[in-house]
Amino acid sequence: MLQAARPTLYLLVSGLTAWVYLSSKGPFGAALVRTQWLGLLATGLLYLALLPGPLYAVLPRAPGKTLFLHLRRALGVSSAVLAVLHGYDGLFGWVGGLEGLDVWSWDYQLSLLLGALASGILLVLAATSTDATVRALGTRWKRLHRWVYAAGVLIYAHMAIITIHVVSLRPWLVGSFVLLGGLLLLEALRLHQRAAASTQPRWAWGLWPAFVLACGLAYWSHFLISHHRH
Repeated sequence: MLQAARPTLYLLVSGLTAWVYLSSKGPFGAALVRTQWLGLLATGLLYLALLPGPLYAVLPRAPGKTLFLHLRRALGVSSAVLAVLHGYDGLFGWVGGLEGLDVWSWDYQLSLLLGALASGILLVLAATSTDATVRALGTRWKRLHRWVYAAGVLIYAHMAIITIHVVSLRPWLVGSFVLLGGLLLLEALRLHQRAAASTQPRWAWGLWPAFVLACGLAYWSHFLISHHRH
């Protein structure tokens, strides 16, 4: 079953990508619809790639552990590919190419830069996710792939800054806020466990103010930024 899991995931992602390109249409143009769906799929796959670590650290007996952990690599690679397609369609299909950047505001340009940096990180991680690279890098491979958290932060900032052209946006904001809060809680619990088991367990409780701050920033960026209220 595990041998077929990754090819099956790649096939599923390829089918979803083909569906996006074949069915894209909307009042603002097909390029924008493609950009949004590709970005959503890339973000969702990255979320799933980040989830198993904290989930099974906190709940080691949760079902699906072997399969979910096995799929992390394929989820990350798929996310990187879709992120690049998202960026290409966004820049050359919706924005109007590099020369079209001149008509967009500085904050929109910043969001595109953050998204490009995140895509670059994901591409590096995808390129170094082979078994041969893991063996060659040894313990350095894990340190390198911790950059996925930096990519996640950059993607979140990219999404928070950019204007989203969706009429019924609030359900998406509520859903993403709940999912993000759940991931942050699992990460906080995992780090709390590690800190409590270390030689300086008093630092374990210092994580919770950071968790509350992160949730506060997430709430602000989801529901209080003006261009996210429609």
